[in-house]
Amino acid sequence: MATPATSRLNPPRRAKMVTACSVLALLGVPPGPSLAQTGATATPAAGPAMIRIGQTLSGALQPDDPSFTSGERHDTWTFDARAGELVTVSMQSRQFDTYLIVNGPMGVAYSNDDAAPGGGNTDAAVTFQTPVAGRYTILASAFESGATGAYTLRVSSRGVVSANAADPVARTPATPLQPGVAQTGSLANSDVARANGHYVDVYSFQATAGERVGVTLGGGFDTLVTLVGPDGTRQSNDDARAGTTDSYLEARIPQTGTWRVEVSSYERGVTGDYTVSVGAPAQASPAGNGGDDTARAGALAAATPVTVGTPVTGALAAGDRTRATGELVDSFRFDGRRGETVRIEATSSQIDTWLTVRPPPGGRVAENDDGPEGTNARIDMTLPVTGSYLVDVSSYAIDETGDYQLSLQPVTPTGRTAGGGDAVRGRVYGVFVGVSDYPGMGNDLPNTDKDARDLAATLRENNLLAPESVVLIDRQATVEAVSAAISRVSALAGPDDTFVLFFSGHGVQNPVAEANAASSSELDGRDEALVLYDGEVLDDQLAGLVRSQRAGLTLIVLDACFSGGFARDMVNRPGVMGLFSSEEDLTSQVAGKFEAGGYLSHFVRQALSGAADRDGNLMVTAGELSAFVRTSFAAEGDIEATTGDDARDYQVLVVERGAVKVDDVVVALRE
Repeated sequence: MATPATSRLNPPRRAKMVTACSVLALLGVPPGPSLAQTGATATPAAGPAMIRIGQTLSGALQPDDPSFTSGERHDTWTFDARAGELVTVSMQSRQFDTYLIVNGPMGVAYSNDDAAPGGGNTDAAVTFQTPVAGRYTILASAFESGATGAYTLRVSSRGVVSANAADPVARTPATPLQPGVAQTGSLANSDVARANGHYVDVYSFQATAGERVGVTLGGGFDTLVTLVGPDGTRQSNDDARAGTTDSYLEARIPQTGTWRVEVSSYERGVTGDYTVSVGAPAQASPAGNGGDDTARAGALAAATPVTVGTPVTGALAAGDRTRATGELVDSFRFDGRRGETVRIEATSSQIDTWLTVRPPPGGRVAENDDGPEGTNARIDMTLPVTGSYLVDVSSYAIDETGDYQLSLQPVTPTGRTAGGGDAVRGRVYGVFVGVSDYPGMGNDLPNTDKDARDLAATLRENNLLAPESVVLIDRQATVEAVSAAISRVSALAGPDDTFVLFFSGHGVQNPVAEANAASSSELDGRDEALVLYDGEVLDDQLAGLVRSQRAGLTLIVLDACFSGGFARDMVNRPGVMGLFSSEEDLTSQVAGKFEAGGYLSHFVRQALSGAADRDGNLMVTAGELSAFVRTSFAAEGDIEATTGDDARDYQVLVVERGAVKVDDVVVALRE
């Protein structure tokens, strides 16, 4: 995720983002500012110069100042800040195009060369909230190599603020929403905007713990709705169902208090009219687990009973009950036992059918609107719990009417092991590595150690993790210890087991040695490596460690800068699947909003805890895992990243299944 002192030729440039790459350790040059107090001149100090919060000082880049290896001169300043301060560092000059780098504890690393949105000016500024009390370092530089001249530097603070106070959307006053009353509004370019360019309107409502609510958002654009709890927890939805641009979100309220609804768009910069409402979930909601006990009992009583093996016919007609999104719906119920697998199918020559299956509490809703036969809907479900199931037959289009046939048939489970056959995946044998506290100054990362602990704990809590699995954190994660753990633990996994290799920490690129360049598989001339506590492990070396094993499926999860470069080396034989946090030449970002070291780490943990089990059959397949991490990451919007040569782009996950099929089982969940 970041780069140690020996791995990069240039400091990170033009990033304008929170990065997982530390800056100071990359420079390889001693500090040596030449500066003057405002209105006076001074002799250059030996070492960094101090600037206090609230001060404005003047300085000058001079020909004898230290330079980055790419030629830009710089002065070094430091300031002390309290934890939680909302700090702005700004730099102006009339003689050159300024460039700022701010570096600090807990992996803080910011850079900016254009203070104004959209670029085009010569001033620089960064605003951030300090994660801990301590000393922060400013590198005052120029955008162009060799530039010199006078500049003004200022550090200001809005004081210690809560995490929400640092977010302009969180500080926006909310418009009250009355339950059951639709509110119309309009996104406009005068609205508050997130840093990623999405305009946001904010509403609020009061809710009681245990209450279940449904939030509906529709408009003339592709909408995105987010529900924010009093403690800052968030959940979002951008499609009420596949193929629509409206949003619907259903949730059981865990905490009494004021809840906020953020109305936005899926694409950045979009404006337009919308309608938003909050209320009790629709009886045939497109999400959630079927509402509270009273609502569910009423829905079961009103549904038509059916039995597995006996088809029934029906018709959607005017006057039928409707979904929250307007489609007509008929409801049926059947009784089933945990572990049974049922094929539920709605066919029609008159309407485009849509199926939703709502299991008893403890299961997850499943839905489908296009089975293998085009406009017919089909769900194959291994029943997660014993009890009564609700089946809703609807149409893809609003107000569509016509006849249909509903059938429920017992089938053989579709989950397969990676080696073929219909066995259920056995135990998970894992090696989980997270390095946050690197030796030396300036290379530490926040929460990457936590990523490894959390994933192992999640699998253990779900009774999936074999006791022989290993978690290696910080100074435990030496090259020797990690290599030995991979060899030992992977050898224990059998043909029905899954072996997981997880890493969260720094990643680097190194030039391929000239003597090896001709025979190297690295088309870009660079070797990727993971940075452990005491050294690096190259991509082909890591591939060699996991090559000889008997596991039915091997899952490689690497959350590190440039990790996509490991894909071709590691996903090169049957039964191996890889998830990598960024493309081969791009950095990966810290997922501070989730208190995680990386976005991939956070979403993989969610997926393997059961969130990816879309059909509710208590198995997470390779296809479900791939889809979950991709769609979850996409919902975060554009996340900026840089190449090793400091070109700007966006972080993109790399998912490589190789020969692993979409219905191969990665983990079999247990109650």
